[in-house]
Amino acid sequence: MNTQPEAELWSNETIAEFHLNNALNEDGYRWAIQQVLSMGIDPTKLNPTNLDHSETWQRPELYTTQALAKHKS
Repeated sequence: MNTQPEAELWSNETIAEFHLNNALNEDGYRWAIQQVLSMGIDPTKLNPTNLDHSETWQRPELYTTQALAKHKS
């Protein structure tokens, strides 16, 4: 008998981290920041140990002040 594995349910924070960690370049990261903000999540409040920081542009705080202002307008 075949059984299906349990579905894994992701929290909004996990989805936000997925968006940020899967950006391939700075433009993609900016897009991911916008997606995270549209989910109502401040990317600077995510657990930093869950975020990739291997590239200099992978830092939410570099984009959030500008992105938050743009997102609210």
